[in-house]
Amino acid sequence: MELSPKAVADARSALGILQDKTTLVAAASYWVKTEGRVKKQVTLAKVIDEYVAEIKERSKSQSYPEAQRRACEQMLKDFPTVNISEVTAEMLESIRAKRKWEPLNWRNHLRDWKMLFKFAAHPRRRYIAENPVELIPIPPVEVGVEIYTMAAAKRLCETALALDNETLAFVAVGLFSGIRVEEMVRLTWDLFDWDESVIRLGPNQVKSSGANRSSIPRRVPITPQLGEWLALVKRRTGPFLKKNFRRRYDETKRVASLPWPGKKKSPFGFLRNALRHSFASHHCVHFDDSAKTRELLGQKSPGVFWKHYYHYVTKAEAAEYMSLLPPAPARLRQIQLHVATTVKTMPARDRKSRNRKHQPLSPP
Repeated sequence: MELSPKAVADARSALGILQDKTTLVAAASYWVKTEGRVKKQVTLAKVIDEYVAEIKERSKSQSYPEAQRRACEQMLKDFPTVNISEVTAEMLESIRAKRKWEPLNWRNHLRDWKMLFKFAAHPRRRYIAENPVELIPIPPVEVGVEIYTMAAAKRLCETALALDNETLAFVAVGLFSGIRVEEMVRLTWDLFDWDESVIRLGPNQVKSSGANRSSIPRRVPITPQLGEWLALVKRRTGPFLKKNFRRRYDETKRVASLPWPGKKKSPFGFLRNALRHSFASHHCVHFDDSAKTRELLGQKSPGVFWKHYYHYVTKAEAAEYMSLLPPAPARLRQIQLHVATTVKTMPARDRKSRNRKHQPLSPP
């Protein structure tokens, strides 16, 4: 078959684009194999909107869908108008190079992006022919279990005690019961049964990871230790946490990690996701019963517990942690004075975020 002049000109242009990297026949075959299987050309931005909307429909969490959106929109910052079928592994790797992400951050983004592209490749949509993330090697990441030491837990509780009732409730329940953050977000104060000394976590509170996987509803004991902390802040009704609790928690950690008056430096940093792991590690060692600890956590797998929840502590450290109680009135007044002085000496950028109404505790 004789080619038309236009077809010949197009072939020459295509060969110029390929630049001897492959043959025109191979390029055409690849196009038929991939682009030819794409049902519809859709922009990356539109697919992200569809993906997040579907997550919202099936997820109990309010924060998870938005976290997925933030992760996926990292691609839009570099490729705002591209169709999703045009995204390649090389384009994704260029984002990492530009952001200079560490292996853990890169791995987490690959995990989130892979789910987006899997959504796009579903037979009902066929927005893409293949998942570009599957062509990228997953970096090995060694992540240890992060926990608060006894000294850090004490400092965090005391700072929250002086600053903010709601943050103190969040910190105390996390450190001394091991309830997940997602579960605390869904808690209301009426689920705290003060007569039976338990927190009732029903199907609407426990963590859900899909249609066929969910944590077991459970009754979490309000131990005498936790009870003493909650006695300072407890209410009978209303949501356990407000929407801005993460910001308030971060501010409390920032104040706690700064040197207090008379100290040259803070001896420890404050970790982001360590409340539940701290309880798991200290409770397991103190009572020497990992099965009981997993039951309280609502964690089914021994393997997951030992790999992702447990950090070595000594018997003495565990005993001290499990007996940490609110300070006496005289000590509380000292703490309030120290924290107030520390806040005044904070850098201006940190002090600005504290210009809002808190609910400070008065000495009993």
